[in-house]
Amino acid sequence: MKYSYLPFAVLLFAATCSADRNQKADWLSDGSAFKASVDEKNGFLTLANGLVSRTISLSPDGATTGFLNLMNGNELIRAIKPEAEVVINGDTLNIGGLTGQPVKNYLDLSWVPDLKADSLSPFRLSGYRTVEIAPRFEWKKRAEWMPLDLAWPPPGKRVDFTCLPKNGSVEPDSESWYILK
Repeated sequence: MKYSYLPFAVLLFAATCSADRNQKADWLSDGSAFKASVDEKNGFLTLANGLVSRTISLSPDGATTGFLNLMNGNELIRAIKPEAEVVINGDTLNIGGLTGQPVKNYLDLSWVPDLKADSLSPFRLSGYRTVEIAPRFEWKKRAEWMPLDLAWPPPGKRVDFTCLPKNGSVEPDSESWYILK
């Protein structure tokens, strides 16, 4: 019995060609398509850089409601938790987060409008501001580490969230003490 390998070779060639077309850009070798963005829409703030996006509910309190891997479309958030914890005079205090999620092993975004601010948290999100990234320390470029002359600080956005005490539960020394970066 005689076999023809030509159809197999044509299919293999076609699959190879189409696989190259569907490949996404590699952010390590060419980061030009990966830009930072900050967008507010319908009471949510979305921070993105082309690789991941983080969505934060601004009302009734600050809470991450989405953390999406933009490279493969996988959602990483399953349950809403406090955004931070601080220790003041030995007491651990939650900052942000929402309560009332009926199931903790996945998050349905239709639940978010019905969730409530964490009544045990002595802080509330009072606002945010977006600024360009500024250098936080002096940095000397090392040619042996990087083949390119990259910008310092790296381009992008920074979002500062301001959280203030609820009902005088904590006495602030200054407003800047409550800024989460």
